[in-house]
Amino acid sequence: MTLPRARERRRTLLVAGSLVAAVLLGMVTALVRPWQPTSGCQPSPAHPQWSVARMWDEALLDAIRRALPNPPVHARNLFHVSVAMWDAWAAYDPVAEGYLVNENVSTRDRASARNEAISYAAFRVLEERFRKSVGASDSLLGSREVRPHRWIERGRRVLLPRLPAR
Repeated sequence: MTLPRARERRRTLLVAGSLVAAVLLGMVTALVRPWQPTSGCQPSPAHPQWSVARMWDEALLDAIRRALPNPPVHARNLFHVSVAMWDAWAAYDPVAEGYLVNENVSTRDRASARNEAISYAAFRVLEERFRKSVGASDSLLGSREVRPHRWIERGRRVLLPRLPAR
């Protein structure tokens, strides 16, 4: 091989290597998203009119936005959070039937108990599915004035064994 040909080949390899490195850097940057904050699953507190279910939906959507793209897994996460919140809501309605659990609970303060049950249900699914980012869900749970030591044993006993593993 002649000297000019060797230089040309070296230049071609250098350009190809630089191109591959640039593409890999772009792919890693797109997956890691360093420009996005890593703060947790807490929706903006500027929406006091949101229902407790809407706040947990926003927390789930925020966790999905920060997770690696995986549409089938996130579709299941959306469904499982919806089912958990529906069953928690339906437990305090005399007519509604739950999807997995069909237990009716009576209480004096139905709205407060229902909101607490919905919060627990959503929190448990988020805690299981987004373990690395659940700290912010803890703060959302705390902002709802729900105390973790007051877990509803009936809901844990009935619902958790039925939730499929990741």
